[in-house]
Order: sequence, then C-alpha cells, then structure tokens
Amino acid sequence: MGIAALEEKFQNYTRDCSDNLPQLKTLARQISGLQKQIRLILDEITPALCPECSTKCCSGMPIDGWFTAEDYFAFRMLYDVPRVSKDSHADWRSCSFLTPEGCSLPEDMRPLACVKVNCAGLNTMLAEREKLAAFKHLCAQVDDIQTQLWEIVNAGEGE
Repeated sequence: MGIAALEEKFQNYTRDCSDNLPQLKTLARQISGLQKQIRLILDEITPALCPECSTKCCSGMPIDGWFTAEDYFAFRMLYDVPRVSKDSHADWRSCSFLTPEGCSLPEDMRPLACVKVNCAGLNTMLAEREKLAAFKHLCAQVDDIQTQLWEIVNAGEGE
C-alpha cells in the first residue's frame, strides 16, 4: 500500500476512532524507544558491513518502503507524513526513502521489516559480538507491540 493510501486510511481512522489515539501514541513511543536500542546495536556493525554488501536491503524494497498500516499509524503518531527525498534513487527497486546518505526516515520509527534485518552477515557479526540475543529480543518486543497495533487498527475498521 502506498503512502497516499496509508495516509488516507490514517486520516479516516483518526476521525472515526479518536478514542484509540492515546493508546496508539503510547505504543508508538514504546516502539520508538525499542528502535533506539536496536539502532545502538546496529550502528556498531552496519557502517563496516553494509557499504561492502552487493545485495543491500534498501535497494530491493518496494518503492514506498515496507510500511504496513500498523507501521504507518505508529509513525504518524510521532511524525508528519513521510516525504520521499528528492535525492532518492530513481531505480524502481530501491526504497523511496533511501538517499545517498542513507535512510531519510527517523532512526527511531522505521517500518518493522526495515528494523528486523535478516542478513546472514549481520547475524554472524551480532553473534560474534554477543549481541544477537539482545537484538532478537528487542525485535520480538517490537513484534509484540505491532500485534497490539494490528488489533487496535483493525478493530477500528469495524466501527
């Protein structure tokens, strides 16, 4: 689903289910905190690992990134509509938020698929540095919150 469709869904939800917004904001803040912890772990490894990779994760993503409705709703509780960078790659296989400097989305509120990197090289380096268990635990916590978001967002569709 593209950003325009997600934004329309978000606007309809905020209009029709405003009682749920405080809970959504709380969950978004929890995700933000967990993503900050994840980023601390990844920032120790990715600067050396990712530039040399021939199959960069962000270069094979859909044009609007991996936003699900749940990711998008959480994002919008803390940030304005994400804008595609004018410097984003014209390559249709690359994420619209990927710039020459890296991801243009805030480090604390990226789609779950972007955060839960499933890369053999990364997993090896995380294991070597004894960070794999902590990384997987943080990702599992984000997963649990995503499930709560899914329930809230989808319950609102029936109202």
